Amino acid sequence: MDNIKYNSMFSTYPDVVNFTQMREMLGNIGSTLAYKLLRENGMADIEHLCNNICVLEQGEVKYLGEKAEFINRINGKLYEHTGSQYEEEQLRKDTIVTSVAYVDGRPRVRYVAEAPLFDGSVPVTPTLEDSYIYALGGVKR
Repeated sequence: MDNIKYNSMFSTYPDVVNFTQMREMLGNIGSTLAYKLLRENGMADIEHLCNNICVLEQGEVKYLGEKAEFINRINGKLYEHTGSQYEEEQLRKDTIVTSVAYVDGRPRVRYVAEAPLFDGSVPVTPTLEDSYIYALGGVKR
């Protein structure tokens, strides 16, 4: 859909909408479907649809502004390390961890730091999800 059609379809809505407005924008879909869409497609859809974002945590604004600027806050500071359980624990203790996945029984950890903490850590490009988890203080157990 081109920008002209998008702007004319949603011109009556603000850049940030509440749940009811979101349902109206999607053709008055039911609340169950709307919640399902938010749960299942959140980051992927936001990343492709929005230029400006607002991140809230328990009613507190953690970020309000451009998506690219939000992501760039951790650019050059995000690393990925596949290592031992001990190294995972150290990274959780000493950095903000944005994700942990287990590959062949070993933790693959994405973390934010000024410099890599372990040999074998490689710099990676941050995603919206990395930046979002970082803004909320990291992965919780």
